[in-house]
Amino acid sequence: MATPARRLFRPLPSPWVGGEGRAGTPYPAVLLTVGLSDARVPAWQGGKMAAALQAATSSGRPVLLRVDAAAGHIPGAFTEDQLVRMLSDVYAFAIAVSGTHLHP
Repeated sequence: MATPARRLFRPLPSPWVGGEGRAGTPYPAVLLTVGLSDARVPAWQGGKMAAALQAATSSGRPVLLRVDAAAGHIPGAFTEDQLVRMLSDVYAFAIAVSGTHLHP
């Protein structure tokens, strides 16, 4: 039986490895992140996926690519500054696409 997290965060189908998307599909809002210092996954793959989603989606929701020049693929290798910047971007994106209105 799949847990709620597994149902929500399913892996993308294998065609995504090549950066393909289905035209006219109403994809959700997406924030992709890449690190230019990643030795496992070339940054261009995230860029290719973002471009494919932007071209294919019919939802009108944003598809954004966040690039960190110093980040890589090693868990826990973020500096405190990198972590704060990344989390700020992720939270700002989530708030923006959720329609939440923050009042000072």
